[in-house]
This record gives sequence, C-alpha cells and structure tokens, in this order.
Amino acid sequence: MNELNFSLAISLISNDSCERKLFLYIKSCERKIFPSNEENKYMITGKVLHSMFQLAIKEYFAIIEYYHFREKKSISESLEKVFSLIFNSWRKKLLKKVRLDLLSKGDFTEIIDQIQNQIPFLAELCATLIIKENNLLKIAAIDDEFNVSYEIIPGVLLTGKVDLVAYDYRRKSIKFIELKTGKPRSNPDRRQLQLYGEIFKKNYPSMNKIELELWNSKSGEKSKGFSKITKLRKYKGSKLDNFQNLLLRALRCTKAYQLPSEINFPGSDKICKYCTYCESVHELFPESKKKEKPKTKGSQKAEKSELEELRQTIESLQK
Repeated sequence: MNELNFSLAISLISNDSCERKLFLYIKSCERKIFPSNEENKYMITGKVLHSMFQLAIKEYFAIIEYYHFREKKSISESLEKVFSLIFNSWRKKLLKKVRLDLLSKGDFTEIIDQIQNQIPFLAELCATLIIKENNLLKIAAIDDEFNVSYEIIPGVLLTGKVDLVAYDYRRKSIKFIELKTGKPRSNPDRRQLQLYGEIFKKNYPSMNKIELELWNSKSGEKSKGFSKITKLRKYKGSKLDNFQNLLLRALRCTKAYQLPSEINFPGSDKICKYCTYCESVHELFPESKKKEKPKTKGSQKAEKSELEELRQTIESLQK
C-alpha cells in the first residue's frame, strides 16, 4: 500500500459504478502508459466553447458593458457579440490546423457550424452571471479553472478542475459551475460536480454555503437546441464514500491481475456505455484478460474478508 503514488482525474472516473474502467486506469497510471489523447472535432468544439465562456466574463467585461450601455443591447445580446469576437481569433487558429493537415476541411466546417449555432444558447447561460444594479453591471464570477484535489486513500489523489466559481449575491453563497456542451444531462456529469462539491467541503469545512450548478447547452442543428441550468441542491449519499469503496475493489482486482467484467447499471440489464475507455486500453494489458472463475460461496466469503483486510490496512495508514 505504501507504494501507491498516482492521481485520478475526476472527469474520467466520475462514473462510480465502473470497476472495470477504474482497474484499467490504475494499471495505466502504474505503467505510465495511456491511450492516445489526440484531439477530435468534438473535443475541439468543447474546448473553444469553454474558452469563450471563461474569457468573456474574465477579460471582455468592459466590452460587454459597452454593448449594453452604449449600443443598448441586452446582456445576452452583448455576450453574443463578445463571443463572436473571441470566436474570430479561434477561427484563425483552427484554419492554421487545416493548413498543417492537423484538421480536415470537413471537420473544420462542422466545428464552425456547431459553435456558431451554439453561441445564442451559451449567451443565455452566461447572462445569469451578470447582475444590473444602480445602472452598473456586476459580474458574479470569481475564478475559472479552479483546481480541486483530495487524497482519497494514502497515495491516491483525486484531482479535477471546476469550470467556473461564482458568488451568488442574493443567497450569499459560493457556486460551482460545470459546463457541458453538445449533450443532454447525464449521471456521470452530476456525479463529477458532486465530487467537486464534497472535496471542497472536506478541504474548507468552514465554507458551509456552496451551490452546485450543471450547465448544458446544445445547438439546434439536428434537434431542438437548448440551454439548461440544473441546480444540485439535494443529493443522496456521499459520492466520495462510494468512490472509495469502488477504489478498494479495483485495487484488489489490480493486485490479482484480474480484469473485472463489464459492469451493469444497478437494477438493469444494460451494459455500461458511458465511454470507450475500456476498448482503447485493454489491449495494453494481456495479463488482465484472464477470466475470473465462477464465484462460490467460499470464494465470495474470502473475497469479502480480503476487502475488509484491505480497508483496515488503509485506515491504519490514515491514523
């Protein structure tokens, strides 16, 4: 146990029911071998939208004020104008990728269309961070790309970045905002945000008031576009505790070099389809393909005993 020394990205492991994925992720960390992280058109689109979201309220606030007060635009319309300015500089960077054959012309066109269609929805979301008081605009944003980390067990660090931290003037509370573009709400996104909130409370116990907001936006190309804010005010159980249990099980499998079978959704016969991580890395570990023998009552009891022993070892290290 003392030899454990790696970090786990919360954005990759927020599906707290996938023991198989976590096993492969741990093995990757141990061997310093990772699947290709080459940018695709979806990653680039998300990266540009996140940049527009963060830069607009961080570095372009004076321009937002100009459009609102001088040109009599609404706050949402002013944000659309600013997003277009930021996007023009990104367009030049993407064109350079095309010239260097790092991006196809077809993908470039699709990225441009997706972002332009999504700008109005992103503006609607960002407008909620700007408050007008006494003929002045106040911005609620405090910090972007806020780092969170927590040692879940000795030698294993959970790490992540909150897209934006804001201050709610009306409720006098800190707000964590996670932006997800181009897709509907999903359970892993909620769990990711909840883990951020729990870690923050662990690290700053005096900060009692913290709100969690999941922002989703999607362009209206093939389906109706939308912008949606989901407030995670009440949630059941501790995701940190759930993840610690999952981590203990994955470490036991890692020790035995036994690749866990695909995990089903609780109470469902559907196989986990959250990601393709397992498909992209399992070939790196031929020894992990050994199939586990059918479990007998005796083996289940021994497994439970081993898991409890592992937990006790970790608890003794934490004292």
